[in-house]
This record gives sequence, structure tokens and C-alpha cells, in this order.
Amino acid sequence: MAKKISLNKTEKRIQPCFKFLEERWANEMLEFGSVKISPMREFRKSHHGGLIQDDEEGIAHFHSLTFGTRWEGVFNNSIFDVDIGDAFIYCTTSNIFSETLNWALKENGRSSCVLITDIQALHSAISDELHPDLRFLGERNCEYLGRNVHGVGIPPSNPTQRMKETAAWRKPRRFAEQAEFRGVWVPKADLTEPIAKRLPAIKDFLIPVDLSEFDANLCFDRLAIEIKTTTQVHRADLEFIHPIQSYSPMIFWDGDTHLLGLEPKSNWVRGASLKGPSQYNVFASSVSGTLLLCVRLEDVLSISYKSI
Repeated sequence: MAKKISLNKTEKRIQPCFKFLEERWANEMLEFGSVKISPMREFRKSHHGGLIQDDEEGIAHFHSLTFGTRWEGVFNNSIFDVDIGDAFIYCTTSNIFSETLNWALKENGRSSCVLITDIQALHSAISDELHPDLRFLGERNCEYLGRNVHGVGIPPSNPTQRMKETAAWRKPRRFAEQAEFRGVWVPKADLTEPIAKRLPAIKDFLIPVDLSEFDANLCFDRLAIEIKTTTQVHRADLEFIHPIQSYSPMIFWDGDTHLLGLEPKSNWVRGASLKGPSQYNVFASSVSGTLLLCVRLEDVLSISYKSI
């Protein structure tokens, strides 16, 4: 049985990540552990469109300040641009119902999604495979604060590590609903094209998510969520209540095992219909709180969302 998550992770709540793909590439990822990382400047190209294309991906503008006399105050003196467009990235979203879902279903017909239980383990596998050609810069949620950074003092002759990190994870506010989590690698060699690899070790951390019967326009009253495990199918028919982001699955540690489920709002449970008897369907503990449609992570085979 797949372990699904690194054994040393015992945080109370663990945020999984989600990768939207065309069906054939999702199947490749699940069967072979296939991944592709691309240079940041690749996403500046206009053919990507929608939420993907970004003219200044990997660029930040640092505005230095000069301190004048007490009468002149502080004013902008110069702009120092940092461009790390040659850095490679692996992009995911931290919420399955981010705006990335709308882009995937409406613009690209991508109804296949892969839940990554342990994104750090996936990034580590990429780093191990591509060492020493790439150096891992880090992993985190993007910051949607705009590309202009003010008050950095006198600009250095070369970008500092912090400036490179700012350029790697800082994006304009219009992309905020992506809720993007990304890993970044800096090339040591002359690499300019996307890199595709098969990493069988990451298959332990992947769960397929089926969205083929989900209405991205949110024109429905109830939402069915099914979690298929090694022994049965667990289903919750829930009254649909905004925000939709609340229905994204989470991973929890109950002090003994990892669980996958939802954190219900109070009025969810009142309108819920649960199928597939299980000790974990509605689960409460002093560690995890109240969870809905909750099963042992190691037993999960697939998840599906359906508009009803």
C-alpha cells in the first residue's frame, strides 16, 4: 500500500497541492510519475493565455530610496530590475477550487486533476533527479503583492538571494485567485527548454481526482463528493454553500494516522447525506477537530466531485 505522505510529517493540518492536466498527462503522472518543469520565461509566451500567460513572469522591479534633507524627505531614486526567467518552476495550486479550476475546465477542457499529498517529497525527487544541473531555490505559496518593491535602499551591483526569491514568488494581484504553490530551481548548466522526467518514487504521493461531472459555472444546489478506498466508496451529498473553496480536501494528523477529509461548516452537516458506513465518516478528535467524510489517507484510491 502506498504510504501517501512522508513518515516524519506530524503537523496537525497538511495542505495537499493539486495539478490540473489533460487526461493523458494525468494518466502518465499517475502511472509513471511523469513531471515537467519549465523555465519561467516560457510562461511569458502569448499562446498560454488565460491565467497562465504572464508577460513579466520571474521579474521584479526594486525601487531604491534616497534620503534627502529634512525638507526634501524620501524619494525614489532608481529602479533595479531582477529577471530570473531562466529559473525552472513546478506549479500547483493549494486549493482545488481556486480560479485555476475554472481555467482548466473552461479554457482547456482539463477535467483531470492529481492531488499531491506531499509536495515537498515531489520537489525533493525532482531535485535528486536533476542534481547537479539544477539547484533548488525553495518552495512556497506565491505572494500577490505586485512586481514593484519599494524601499530597498541602494541597489547592489548584483541581485541578492532575497531579491531572486522575491522575483520567483511575487506576482500581480490579478493572479491571486490561482492560489499557486510553486517549487523553483536555478540552473547551473545552460538549460533553456522544459525538462520532462519519469520519477516512479513520487507515485506514492499521488491520488487521482475526477471532475468530469463537476459544473465549473457553479449552477447547482448540491455537491456530491466521493472518496474511493481499498474497501468501499464513501460519499457525501452536501448542500452547496459558498465559498466553494471550503470543499477542497485537507490532510490531518490525529496523533496516530493521517486522515483525508473536509473541515465542515456548521450548516454543512445539517444538510449532509453520508453513504458508506465508516468510523471516520464524521470524525472528531481533540487534535483534529470535527472532520467530514474522513478516511485514512493510506486507504484512498481516488476522489470525485459531482454537481447534483
